[in-house]
Amino acid sequence: MWRTGIYIETTCLTNNETVYFLVEGLENSTVRMESTLCNYGSVCLGRIVFHIDSLVKEWYQGLLGKDYRGNPIVEYLVPCKHCKEEGLDPTVFTLQKLIEESYNSDFVICGKHTQQGGIVNIGHIAPDVLLKDFGDHLIKEDHIQYNETANLGEGTQGAVCTGTLDGVKVAVKSIRRADGR
Repeated sequence: MWRTGIYIETTCLTNNETVYFLVEGLENSTVRMESTLCNYGSVCLGRIVFHIDSLVKEWYQGLLGKDYRGNPIVEYLVPCKHCKEEGLDPTVFTLQKLIEESYNSDFVICGKHTQQGGIVNIGHIAPDVLLKDFGDHLIKEDHIQYNETANLGEGTQGAVCTGTLDGVKVAVKSIRRADGR
């Protein structure tokens, strides 16, 4: 079992802010990942998660399946940062729950801690769910216009339509949610 970790602290070149990220193996076959709550920290965390996912897919494909009850063998769990900050036993959200909640809001209710009335920004605990791991590379809504009725095609992940990005003609893919909408 992997029982070591890595901690890196550096200075962000764009704003001179000190940022860190931590990847640590715990005794109960859990990998703990943590980063500074900022744009660069979110990008680092997203990349770490991507690489770990890639390793699991390549080396341990059997872990991607389900057990005999239909439950996933590997479950992605996300602890509430605010609970930890207040010294409470943290509420633990499944990544799937955070994805489902993100369809309607950028926030999820914890209820244990007093900060922000128990409301947690999903982007602060699972940045990749809200695409925060793209950092400054995420296209802002006011830069792109598209017409969903100008459908170019449809695939298993969603529909493609025409649009413009800063005046340049582009194809825009609308990702279909897990519930089919």
